[in-house]
Amino acid sequence: MVVCPRKVFEKVDGNIEPVNIERCNTCGHCIAVCHSDAITHSELPADSFRDIPQINISAADLKVFLESKRSCRHFRDIEVEKDVIAEIIDVGRFAPSDKNTQRRGFIVVTDRELIKKLDIAVIDEYRKLLKLLPAVSRKVLGTLLPVVRELDIAASGLMRMIQNSDNGESPVFHNAPCVIFTYGPKGVPLAKDTAVATQHYMMLIGQAMGLGSCIIGYAQSRPKTISRILDVPKGQIILSATIFGYPAVKYGKIVPRNKPEVKYF
Repeated sequence: MVVCPRKVFEKVDGNIEPVNIERCNTCGHCIAVCHSDAITHSELPADSFRDIPQINISAADLKVFLESKRSCRHFRDIEVEKDVIAEIIDVGRFAPSDKNTQRRGFIVVTDRELIKKLDIAVIDEYRKLLKLLPAVSRKVLGTLLPVVRELDIAASGLMRMIQNSDNGESPVFHNAPCVIFTYGPKGVPLAKDTAVATQHYMMLIGQAMGLGSCIIGYAQSRPKTISRILDVPKGQIILSATIFGYPAVKYGKIVPRNKPEVKYF
């Protein structure tokens, strides 16, 4: 069974048998590839599998779909329906995860007052950070610490965000009607990769459903602040933050990107 990533199957007396069962991570490759339904798995009920329908998505159409994805920060004053949010998360759970652990949870915030509270809390954290490390300190420490150097580069933008927040604006979550946070286990390096993969699945299905979305890096970078307010489960931490809503503007052009730096070996 060449598709098994854990080499659970081996040839025994001319037959393919599941010899190394303890290695199985329930990825389902074996059942998904078996067209004769000859394989059963105690943890993967047969009726939970669906046949893949024949669909025709051309590479050219998919390329345009991906190239036309824009980060949306301006939304119509319309709530995102609960069934639409549920569909977005349902697709997100099919994103790859580290060793198929699927260790990810979701927190959906549509309460406008709570989103505003989160916005202010994130801004206040950056306000404290800039006061803690004045411009002179950032320049000196930035020669040694990349994270401080990045803070110094972003300082002017952060100060503008702080000012906008003080003026009653929503510079972090952009008055979005829906924010979906993804959390995962603390201290697991690949948990972040799982969350990011999930985030992109959700944004792309959202685009297909007519929604705009945007990664909120400022919130992702302050996970403890978000976790405290949202009462994230013990041992878990916020790993991604994404806003969703019906876009207030429609883009008609694909924006060019820099040519990639590629090495071939």
